[in-house]
Amino acid sequence: MRLAPLNILRLTLLAAITGGCPPAEKPDVEPTCVDGTSILLEDGSPSGFERCADGAINRVEAGTFDPTIDLARCAGDEDSRTCAADGECADGAHGACVTGEAGGSYGEEVYSYCACLYSCASDADCATGEACVPPEVSGAAYATCVAATCADAGDCAATAECGYSAYFNGCGAILALDCRTEEDACHSDNECTEGDGRSCWPGDDGVAWSCGYGYGDCDIGRPLLVAGVARVAPAAPRADWTEPSDVSVPLDADTRAAAAAYWARVAAFEHASVGSFARVTLQLLALGAPPELLFATQAAATDELRHAQLAYGLASRFGGAPTGPGPLPLADAAPALDARGVLLALINEACIGETLGAAELYAAADACVDTSLAARLRAVADDEAKHAALAWRTVRWILADVAPELRDEAVAALRDAADRAAAASNDAVTAPHFPAWGVFGGAARAAAHRATLAAVIAPCIDACVAHARAA
Repeated sequence: MRLAPLNILRLTLLAAITGGCPPAEKPDVEPTCVDGTSILLEDGSPSGFERCADGAINRVEAGTFDPTIDLARCAGDEDSRTCAADGECADGAHGACVTGEAGGSYGEEVYSYCACLYSCASDADCATGEACVPPEVSGAAYATCVAATCADAGDCAATAECGYSAYFNGCGAILALDCRTEEDACHSDNECTEGDGRSCWPGDDGVAWSCGYGYGDCDIGRPLLVAGVARVAPAAPRADWTEPSDVSVPLDADTRAAAAAYWARVAAFEHASVGSFARVTLQLLALGAPPELLFATQAAATDELRHAQLAYGLASRFGGAPTGPGPLPLADAAPALDARGVLLALINEACIGETLGAAELYAAADACVDTSLAARLRAVADDEAKHAALAWRTVRWILADVAPELRDEAVAALRDAADRAAAASNDAVTAPHFPAWGVFGGAARAAAHRATLAAVIAPCIDACVAHARAA
């Protein structure tokens, strides 16, 4: 796992702890392209994009590009293969079966793979709502289809600028075309100088452009703890909880069985997380929480439903038979409704665990060679990062508005939970590790947890202490 996801995750959580970043000020520069110059293709012809004097990039017209993917092709002897030849890459235009290497993080072995990549010669090769961007603009190795709400300046009446943004979300760059607006707080990345990984972009909802940190606002998923023990539903032979999956399947039976068992366990925890968030909803209502926290908690429960369906689908795919959850045992699972009980539950079930879970998923996505599965893992990781931020934000609200007398106890509980997580990561080095299929364990998982504890959680605890003292 690269350091960038940890940096951005840290900034996201720090914003939740301290009440968010100060609103970006309106820049002095007018939201129009000043002294724009054409970005040229390798052959010297115009690309249809221009670069403004401040570094911002706009699309002024559609273009035609060389769709060649000039990367090494699959040799057939790679460790993991989802394709063998270009002809098998038919899910998009100009498909190529390329070879590469992955792994090598935290001492894990480097392994080779084959996977499909797709290019474009024009917008016609892209799906509805996408546009073709050449490598001279994106910096990629080939022309790429990106999300687009505008095709050229004519689609943007307010500013006559169809802006190009490249926003690093912790795993890769989100490339997009969106109209700039009169309400934009920035015009180019050069205005976004605070912190790590900041860029000027319109956000996931395509609203006014601003400087962003990442991600918007242990077992994966918030556990449902009862007397300190995680409750999960037993497995049941059912297909209604399984999201269909076309992920590649390991050839040997032992690896398939290990992958099926791993994803069945993840699925059970994600399923139980729905109950955990339902309990949190009742706790927040009992404390008189603001609607913003309740909205976010309800949305998180819906996220966990989708995560459970994904994981049960993978367990069924690897295991060769449909599997889902049986009844979830809820005896004695009634929520603590006092401020102290709610606070300690948040710390033990969410602040530490979900932060580690998000970082682990980003690492797993980086190591996964099945492009479809890697994309799903990144999406789940984005959700878990938001859930972690929600937990820290809720802790901040309780300590500020409900029970400020619990600040010292909260800090001690956070440090204790972090110490227990560190010890648990050291005990997990023998866990299965098949990164090509999203099974991230062993020494790589332990090292990723240690890196997250040091680079993300420790600074967040320090910020929590400082913020509590300043309140």
